[in-house]
Amino acid sequence: NAVYYGLFAGNRTTIMETTRGADGTWSEPRVAPFASDERYNHLEPCLSMDGNQVYFLSTTPPPGMEPRPGWGHQNIWMAWRLEDGSWSAPEPVGSPVNSDDGEFFPSLTKDGTLYFTRQPGGNGPGKLYRSRLVDGVFGEPERLPDTVNQYKSLYNACIHPDETFLLSCVNGVEDGTTQPGYYAFFRSADDRWSEAVRLPETINFPEQRAISINMSTDGKWVFFASALATETDRDDTRLSVMLELAMQPGNGRGDIYAIPVDVVHALRPEGF
Repeated sequence: NAVYYGLFAGNRTTIMETTRGADGTWSEPRVAPFASDERYNHLEPCLSMDGNQVYFLSTTPPPGMEPRPGWGHQNIWMAWRLEDGSWSAPEPVGSPVNSDDGEFFPSLTKDGTLYFTRQPGGNGPGKLYRSRLVDGVFGEPERLPDTVNQYKSLYNACIHPDETFLLSCVNGVEDGTTQPGYYAFFRSADDRWSEAVRLPETINFPEQRAISINMSTDGKWVFFASALATETDRDDTRLSVMLELAMQPGNGRGDIYAIPVDVVHALRPEGF
């Protein structure tokens, strides 16, 4: 009954919120309260299973540090749902999750384990990590094995709530592709990981570059972004008409799509 998503609007990058009413209609999206500071970028929201916590990327400087231009600070922040349904003021997750490197794209399991991407030095190839929640405190992050982290670049990775597979944007898989694509990594009961398994064309549209992928908190739906552009046969080339088309879905700028998670389950390799 609620959707939180990232929006790039001119020079502002922020998180939007829309809720579904009793009649099934969705409210007009508006900036989420925890992402309202226009001085900084906010992106990649992730809700806890009960919807009472939200984790996200923010370039807000941590306490005691000076602002940096652009994406100079990349840390994971969080906010809590208050008794009246509103959100608390955001706070950084802090050490050991946040570090001098860049951390982004948080993703949670049912037991509170936090998966995220860490970018050494704030630039260069990102690697995937996880931090177990013990007595309400995140433990020292562990780097996922090279079976997962062997590729040229991984980013915007999300874990299924039951931790049975991970979805990610991956570049550098030697399968004849040249653009970053959407891939799955399957996890066994004894914590072994499969190599990257490319998702089908229902998600990896031809000639499309992977942008971002996520799952619903109940683990039943996969949400992903695609810059697929819809063909139009309009001959009217006035600016007003062009702007109208640019604001519609299928404009080639990165719409959000959804597909049942069964599409991923069907790809699980034997032994996983």
